[in-house]
Amino acid sequence: MKYIHHTANIIDISPRNLPRAYGNTSGLEHASVAELKALGWLPVVLTDPAFDSATQVRTGPVGGQLGDLVPVNADNVAVEFTVRNKTAQELEDEKDALAQIIMKEPELVALIKALNNGSFVPGSSYTKVQLKDIIKAHL
Repeated sequence: MKYIHHTANIIDISPRNLPRAYGNTSGLEHASVAELKALGWLPVVLTDPAFDSATQVRTGPVGGQLGDLVPVNADNVAVEFTVRNKTAQELEDEKDALAQIIMKEPELVALIKALNNGSFVPGSSYTKVQLKDIIKAHL
């Protein structure tokens, strides 16, 4: 479990494992919840949903950061990550960027040139934009 430390209700130590000692107090790992709270240590309640980086974006953390305010008499501090689906534009932009990278890979340059001069597909002669679109369609 992670803990934060606060002084005067302002977080001064971000989420981390509880230290064995802090200041002139040792044995924190054996202290009760009430004793830790009295010393300014509060447990972190983490919300971190699973996500698929190919189709979703994870943002955060929100809460539990240095300088954040801790409500008076709080028993814990919430730290939350959120997940949302990528927009169609974000997905398209990622494919576009990947296609640009693929078109610059040395081992693929020969294949791209062969496609473009018609030796792989008889009669074809693609512009760079068309090649990029063909590659993106297969990603």
